[in-house]
Amino acid sequence: MTGKNNALESHIGNLRGNLETIEAEKAEMVAERAAMGDQLWNLNNRLESARIKEEELSKNIRLQAMNLRNLMVEKGQLEGINNDLRSQVARLEASLEEEQLQHKTQLKIISKRALKNIHRLEKVLNRTGLDAEKLAPLPKNMIMGIGGPFIPYHPDMRDMNEREILESGLDVNLDRFEKLRDVVIKLPLASPIKRGYVSSHYGRRKDPFNGRWAMHRGVDFVAKYKSNVYATAPGKVIAVGRQGKYGRTIDIRHEFGLVTRYAHLHRYRVKVGQKVALGQVIGLLGNSGRSTGPHVHYEIRRHKKFMNPRKFLRATRNVQ
Repeated sequence: MTGKNNALESHIGNLRGNLETIEAEKAEMVAERAAMGDQLWNLNNRLESARIKEEELSKNIRLQAMNLRNLMVEKGQLEGINNDLRSQVARLEASLEEEQLQHKTQLKIISKRALKNIHRLEKVLNRTGLDAEKLAPLPKNMIMGIGGPFIPYHPDMRDMNEREILESGLDVNLDRFEKLRDVVIKLPLASPIKRGYVSSHYGRRKDPFNGRWAMHRGVDFVAKYKSNVYATAPGKVIAVGRQGKYGRTIDIRHEFGLVTRYAHLHRYRVKVGQKVALGQVIGLLGNSGRSTGPHVHYEIRRHKKFMNPRKFLRATRNVQ
């Protein structure tokens, strides 16, 4: 009996040992399960964070894709605008080139016209017997010839384009024209009467009183008695009164040393010192002095030397 009890106690002891082992193993399993739960929780947290980051990344990718599409659209629009601008620039450049060409053409036309007028005025001056180059001298180092004034080369001209050269040449021609014009408008080129005719020219003729050959220093204009006599150029009256055989006479001083005389008058309409304009009435045609009938004896002198009035009167005729 005692042996059975001992065996039973031994068996119970074994069972208790096994139970303790099982409890220990159970405790270890619980601990491992708890650790695995913590790991699973951490893993879930990491997965959630990764999901959130993935969503944010996807959102950013979609936003970047949208921005890229917008940029592509804007780029296309900008390219269209640039193409339009390039087309506008090309049209403007073509228009500017056309305008520059027209401007150069106009410069050439105006310069040619000015040069033609220069030649006309020079021809008028030369016909009078006056020296155009002395009355309207060219600037230093400039020569007037066929095709216009010769302008010596200057280093500043090296960088000038065709338009600037044309403009410079036009300025020279216009300046020359204005100087010549200012000279011509001051010359006695008009007739002292409106209606009438020339009865005696300048030069050698037979004297109407004695029939002998003599030098006639002026031109005689026949017109209606007491008709108006006009100043042939602007000037200043320097003499009014009887001048021997000239009878009643008016002398007018003009530019460039020129003096015009109007003789055999009936009456005066101006006084000494008075300034007169071209075409102004200065007296009435008469028959005073050594005269065979109503007329005005017209003279032109320069520096006290006689000049042929007919050259002045005919200077502007048929000038081409």
